[in-house]
Amino acid sequence: MKTGYKLLFLPLFILALAGCKEDPTAPTFDMEKGYSITLPYDIRNGETLTFSASDSWTINKPDSRLSISRTSGGSGTNNIVIKANDYNCTNDDVDYTFSITSSNEAGTKSVDVTVTHEPVFRVETLNYEADAMGDTLHIIVTTKADVYSSVNLYYDINSDFAEMIGMGKAKAQSQTVESKAMCVKPLTRAKVKTEEEEHEFEIVIDPNLGSSVRTGYFRLGIGEDSRMLSEEMAVVQPPANIYHSKDMETEDGKVTQLQKHTVGNGVPVVILGDGFVDRDIANGKFREAANRAVDALFSLHPMKTLRNYFDVYEVTAVSYDGYFSNYTTTAFGSKFTSASSTEIQGDDDRVAEYASKAIGEGRINDAVVIVLINDGRYAGTCSMYTDRKQSDVPNGMSIAYVPLIESTEPGTEFPEVLCHEAVGHGFAKLADEYCSEENGKMSDADKRHFQEWQEFGFSRNIALDSDVTKSYWANFASDSRYVFERLGCYEGAAGYVKDVYRPTFNSIMNDNIDGFNVAGRVMIYKRCMKIALGDKWKSSNADFVAFDLEEAKASASSKRRAPAKRSSAFKPLGKPRIIVKVE
Repeated sequence: MKTGYKLLFLPLFILALAGCKEDPTAPTFDMEKGYSITLPYDIRNGETLTFSASDSWTINKPDSRLSISRTSGGSGTNNIVIKANDYNCTNDDVDYTFSITSSNEAGTKSVDVTVTHEPVFRVETLNYEADAMGDTLHIIVTTKADVYSSVNLYYDINSDFAEMIGMGKAKAQSQTVESKAMCVKPLTRAKVKTEEEEHEFEIVIDPNLGSSVRTGYFRLGIGEDSRMLSEEMAVVQPPANIYHSKDMETEDGKVTQLQKHTVGNGVPVVILGDGFVDRDIANGKFREAANRAVDALFSLHPMKTLRNYFDVYEVTAVSYDGYFSNYTTTAFGSKFTSASSTEIQGDDDRVAEYASKAIGEGRINDAVVIVLINDGRYAGTCSMYTDRKQSDVPNGMSIAYVPLIESTEPGTEFPEVLCHEAVGHGFAKLADEYCSEENGKMSDADKRHFQEWQEFGFSRNIALDSDVTKSYWANFASDSRYVFERLGCYEGAAGYVKDVYRPTFNSIMNDNIDGFNVAGRVMIYKRCMKIALGDKWKSSNADFVAFDLEEAKASASSKRRAPAKRSSAFKPLGKPRIIVKVE
């Protein structure tokens, strides 16, 4: 089995100062170390940032993952000791942001400081496939930490990993790691691979004599420090008697209409499946999944109220394999990008080809295509196509990849994720309304990017100014009939913490619960009317309010009346992809 390639280990923290334009009237900073310092990988140690300021300064709301010795000071030479509170054991850089602000009579100047560093405990490969008759995983780890004392194997007891390593339903020492119940097992280092802190550990996987695919999730950790954990890894193991499709043609490409519109010209939705073998289609498994998707699609206002405008089709697609890995063959080549990622990639061109079997190429530009992934994990990603025409109503086909999620935790269930991806992103072309701590302030370049897409009708549920009167939902914010929605400009959206705003405390575009806020509902309504009624429909705020208000009041969630309190286990779904249609 290929285990990857050699990675050099360079534990490094870099502080880069940006946005400092020459201005003789504004306060200035002079960094003694040329705007960068290097911190040791061991979080018990830090480094001193030395700078001169022309006036007093403060650091407001520093990142909670950083330890900063002082958050205010005066003019002259200043020393700040900076430490990280947690090790970076991921395979990527982690960005932290805080601002040093200096003030005098001439004004205020902010300096953004971004801290990045290489990991201190890097695993070379995140995804493995074990042979059905048993295998040995060779885990390559690069680290400068002391691994000679002990390395522990942490595995998710809710996955199949315990069975895969012969532990059954082991009651080993357990602890919570990122809100997952993990069992701990000591692991013996197989050998030192090189003189560059590269080590190899072996994990023996037992034969899979069952009839279903096993998927296990695990991490490695150093000693008793739960902060020194690797990224989550996944191992997939087919059963010894793995089934492959025997007939790839008979049931492939068949079209069934699941719902017919009764109002207007019909808004097209096409449901496909990936990872469904021939017997899954023959025994009704795919049809059952498609019906679940239809129920989810129309489960929330305004889609529930607009249901009679929609045509929904099912198109069968036979996959050779019924599970997903780097080595399997499925109808649309869908892949989970890593063990811990919620992003899904697939063959959009082939998806569009199958969708056209139901609605023809003439209607594909108006279609939402849902690809149901025959897998139970939490994930989801949407591809949104556009021809870049300026409009108040967005256009373009969308493809939402949504697994048959088995989770029953609020915010991670199948209907919620499908509505977020297929309706929010796919149909209404909305942006995400969540923010992630690793992303600080939205850059000017990203602001220009969002402003451009908003001209095409995309992302109109976010604002780039804190003044609600400048937002796309301003008329609703000033309408007393919508006071129940508590509209405003709440900082944090589109994945960023600062300088971008969402309409409400919470919504389904934030953490997949609480339904659509009015900024989202109006875009769903507009797109539905435009496609179903064509040019004879004219946008009217009064018509929308008459359609929306009473049902919105009836279905409004009380949770939206308080700030969303997201658990540390929350994982954003895959970032939506906006793709320009090329003729």
